[in-house]
Amino acid sequence: MGGFAGFYQKESLLSHSDYHYNHLNKMIQTQKHRETSDTKSNLILTNSYALACTQKVQTIRMYDKTYHLLLCGELYNTEELTALLESYSLTPESDELTELILLTFFALGEEAFKYFKGCFSFALIVEEENVLYLVRDALGCRPAYYSTLNDLFLFATEPKALLAHPAVDSVVDNSGIRELLFLGPAHTPGITLFRDIKEVKPGHFVKVSANGFIENMYWELKALPHTDSYQETIEKTSHLVKKAILQQAKPISEIGCLLSGGIDSPVAGYMIS
Repeated sequence: MGGFAGFYQKESLLSHSDYHYNHLNKMIQTQKHRETSDTKSNLILTNSYALACTQKVQTIRMYDKTYHLLLCGELYNTEELTALLESYSLTPESDELTELILLTFFALGEEAFKYFKGCFSFALIVEEENVLYLVRDALGCRPAYYSTLNDLFLFATEPKALLAHPAVDSVVDNSGIRELLFLGPAHTPGITLFRDIKEVKPGHFVKVSANGFIENMYWELKALPHTDSYQETIEKTSHLVKKAILQQAKPISEIGCLLSGGIDSPVAGYMIS
């Protein structure tokens, strides 16, 4: 499943490294359940960033710049991304998904985010540029939360990781009360129960640097006129559903399907079979 936590501060973290390291450790310990049997939390402290992940923090050095990536989730179009990188004369040295993401960002910059298809959230840091990106997938399948408190920016895959840091208060204001009494699990995108904690909206990324804080949308669903015939609609819908299923469940000799009784699961079972 994977989980991450961390924070960015304009002033040096290394001057009080033990203090910041202890708080970072407390934040990631709240997400120990996100570790698998073969993973162990990885913690890194740089001059401006404290980074922790229940899996490996991927670090790549390219052209005098250091890139860090903390990932939760997965991508379904790795073959497409690999082919894209070949056009830029870039080839991943391993099967690590994190390396594929970093190389794509290296080639395309912020434009890379729209090429990622899957269920994911991740934090990406360009150390020499002192820039942090917090990115969430188009439909918001994986979580990403943050707090902006003066010169301190905190982020994590779960709110309780943020609340483990002493700078974040567990205050529920009027906005939080409205969200609590809303018809759940629906909620206002970007809003949480706690005053100091915000949610990265689906299809958005947050960029943090010494110059400030920016939130941008990299993907949106657009409504367009439907001009296909009835038969074309059936064929295109069938193709899209089958493509989506096979991207997430590679064909195997035997497969089972648990039907919920709704429309989507019988369709999935039919497409796979």
